[in-house]
Amino acid sequence: ISVSPAKKLVAWATGHRKIKVWDITSPKPVEFPQATDCPSLALAPNGSALAVASDWNVKLYDLKTKRERLLLKGHKGQVLSVAFSPDGATVATGSFDFTVRLWDVATGKERASFRWDIGRVYAVTYAPDGLRLAAGGDLGRVVVWDAE
Repeated sequence: ISVSPAKKLVAWATGHRKIKVWDITSPKPVEFPQATDCPSLALAPNGSALAVASDWNVKLYDLKTKRERLLLKGHKGQVLSVAFSPDGATVATGSFDFTVRLWDVATGKERASFRWDIGRVYAVTYAPDGLRLAAGGDLGRVVVWDAE
Protein backbone atom coordinates (compact mmCIF):
# COMPACT_ATOMS: atom_id res chain seq x y z
CA ILE A 1 0.00 0.00 0.00
CA SER A 2 1.16 3.53 -0.68
CA VAL A 3 -0.32 6.98 -0.09
CA SER A 4 0.10 10.43 -1.60
CA PRO A 5 -1.39 12.93 0.85
CA ALA A 6 -0.79 15.79 -1.62
CA LYS A 7 -3.38 14.33 -4.00
CA LYS A 8 -5.43 12.31 -1.47
CA LEU A 9 -4.49 9.07 -3.22
CA VAL A 10 -4.16 5.53 -1.91
CA ALA A 11 -2.74 2.67 -4.01
CA TRP A 12 -2.68 -1.02 -3.24
CA ALA A 13 -2.12 -4.43 -4.83
CA THR A 14 -5.19 -6.64 -4.66
CA GLY A 15 -3.34 -9.96 -4.81
CA HIS A 16 -5.32 -10.77 -7.95
CA ARG A 17 -2.96 -9.19 -10.49
CA LYS A 18 -4.54 -5.77 -10.12
CA ILE A 19 -3.36 -2.48 -8.74
CA LYS A 20 -6.00 -0.06 -7.53
CA VAL A 21 -5.50 3.68 -7.11
CA TRP A 22 -8.20 5.54 -5.25
CA ASP A 23 -8.70 9.27 -5.03
CA ILE A 24 -10.50 9.31 -1.69
CA THR A 25 -12.68 12.19 -2.88
CA SER A 26 -14.18 10.00 -5.63
CA PRO A 27 -16.48 7.00 -5.24
CA LYS A 28 -14.46 4.37 -7.13
CA PRO A 29 -10.77 3.42 -7.54
CA VAL A 30 -9.05 3.13 -10.91
CA GLU A 31 -7.72 -0.34 -11.74
CA PHE A 32 -4.42 -1.16 -13.41
CA PRO A 33 -4.45 -4.84 -14.49
CA GLN A 34 -1.09 -6.61 -14.23
CA ALA A 35 0.28 -9.68 -16.01
CA THR A 36 1.87 -10.91 -12.78
CA ASP A 37 1.48 -10.41 -9.05
CA CYS A 38 2.97 -7.20 -7.65
CA PRO A 39 5.22 -7.49 -4.59
CA SER A 40 5.66 -3.72 -4.21
CA LEU A 41 4.33 -0.38 -5.40
CA ALA A 42 4.88 3.30 -4.62
CA LEU A 43 3.08 6.55 -5.36
CA ALA A 44 5.07 9.64 -6.24
CA PRO A 45 4.83 12.17 -3.39
CA ASN A 46 3.01 14.65 -5.63
CA GLY A 47 0.58 11.97 -6.86
CA SER A 48 1.63 12.20 -10.51
CA ALA A 49 3.07 8.71 -10.94
CA LEU A 50 2.86 5.13 -9.75
CA ALA A 51 5.78 2.65 -9.69
CA VAL A 52 4.88 -1.06 -9.77
CA ALA A 53 7.32 -3.97 -9.34
CA SER A 54 6.64 -6.49 -12.11
CA ASP A 55 8.90 -9.53 -12.32
CA TRP A 56 12.44 -8.27 -13.10
CA ASN A 57 11.22 -4.78 -14.05
CA VAL A 58 9.34 -1.77 -12.74
CA LYS A 59 6.46 -0.14 -14.57
CA LEU A 60 5.98 3.60 -14.21
CA TYR A 61 2.43 4.82 -14.77
CA ASP A 62 1.31 8.38 -15.42
CA LEU A 63 -1.71 8.79 -13.17
CA LYS A 64 -3.16 11.67 -15.14
CA THR A 65 -3.40 9.63 -18.36
CA LYS A 66 -3.74 6.29 -16.52
CA ARG A 67 -1.18 4.75 -18.88
CA GLU A 68 2.17 3.03 -18.54
CA ARG A 69 4.85 5.61 -19.33
CA LEU A 70 8.15 3.78 -18.81
CA LEU A 71 9.51 0.30 -18.15
CA LEU A 72 12.61 0.26 -15.94
CA LYS A 73 14.74 -2.70 -17.04
CA GLY A 74 18.11 -3.84 -15.75
CA HIS A 75 17.69 -6.11 -12.73
CA LYS A 76 18.80 -9.74 -13.06
CA GLY A 77 16.21 -11.01 -10.56
CA GLN A 78 12.71 -10.27 -9.33
CA VAL A 79 12.15 -6.72 -8.08
CA LEU A 80 10.76 -6.84 -4.55
CA SER A 81 10.72 -3.21 -3.45
CA VAL A 82 10.23 0.25 -4.94
CA ALA A 83 10.35 3.74 -3.41
CA PHE A 84 10.15 7.28 -4.75
CA SER A 85 12.53 9.97 -3.56
CA PRO A 86 10.77 12.79 -1.68
CA ASP A 87 11.13 15.09 -4.70
CA GLY A 88 9.69 12.40 -7.00
CA ALA A 89 12.62 12.56 -9.43
CA THR A 90 14.13 9.16 -8.59
CA VAL A 91 12.82 5.64 -8.00
CA ALA A 92 14.86 3.21 -5.91
CA THR A 93 14.40 -0.52 -6.57
CA GLY A 94 15.56 -3.55 -4.61
CA SER A 95 15.84 -7.03 -6.10
CA PHE A 96 16.60 -10.74 -5.70
CA ASP A 97 19.78 -9.95 -7.69
CA PHE A 98 21.24 -8.45 -4.47
CA THR A 99 21.24 -4.90 -5.89
CA VAL A 100 19.59 -1.55 -5.29
CA ARG A 101 19.24 0.59 -8.38
CA LEU A 102 18.30 4.25 -8.72
CA TRP A 103 16.32 5.37 -11.78
CA ASP A 104 15.57 8.75 -13.30
CA VAL A 105 11.77 9.11 -13.37
CA ALA A 106 11.79 11.50 -16.35
CA THR A 107 13.93 9.34 -18.67
CA GLY A 108 13.85 5.81 -17.21
CA LYS A 109 17.67 5.72 -17.26
CA GLU A 110 19.53 3.96 -14.48
CA ARG A 111 21.43 6.51 -12.34
CA ALA A 112 23.30 4.14 -10.04
CA SER A 113 23.56 0.53 -8.90
CA PHE A 114 24.69 -0.67 -5.46
CA ARG A 115 25.49 -4.10 -4.05
CA TRP A 116 26.21 -4.84 -0.41
CA ASP A 117 26.44 -7.99 1.67
CA ILE A 118 22.80 -7.84 2.79
CA GLY A 119 21.39 -10.62 0.60
CA ARG A 120 18.31 -10.33 -1.57
CA VAL A 121 16.95 -6.82 -1.18
CA TYR A 122 13.42 -6.91 0.25
CA ALA A 123 13.02 -3.26 1.27
CA VAL A 124 14.19 0.17 0.12
CA THR A 125 13.19 3.58 1.42
CA TYR A 126 14.26 7.20 1.41
CA ALA A 127 14.67 9.38 4.48
CA PRO A 128 11.98 12.11 4.52
CA ASP A 129 14.61 14.76 3.69
CA GLY A 130 15.84 12.71 0.71
CA LEU A 131 19.45 12.81 1.87
CA ARG A 132 19.78 9.12 2.73
CA LEU A 133 18.43 5.76 1.61
CA ALA A 134 18.15 2.47 3.44
CA ALA A 135 17.89 -1.09 2.16
CA GLY A 136 17.20 -4.33 3.99
CA GLY A 137 17.99 -7.84 2.85
CA ASP A 138 17.18 -11.44 3.64
CA LEU A 139 20.42 -11.88 5.60
CA GLY A 140 18.93 -9.71 8.35
CA ARG A 141 21.13 -6.74 7.54
CA VAL A 142 20.33 -3.13 6.72
CA VAL A 143 22.52 -0.58 4.99
CA VAL A 144 22.07 3.21 5.06
CA TRP A 145 23.91 5.49 2.63
CA ASP A 146 24.00 9.06 1.36
CA ALA A 147 21.78 9.74 -1.65
CA GLU A 148 24.28 12.13 -3.21
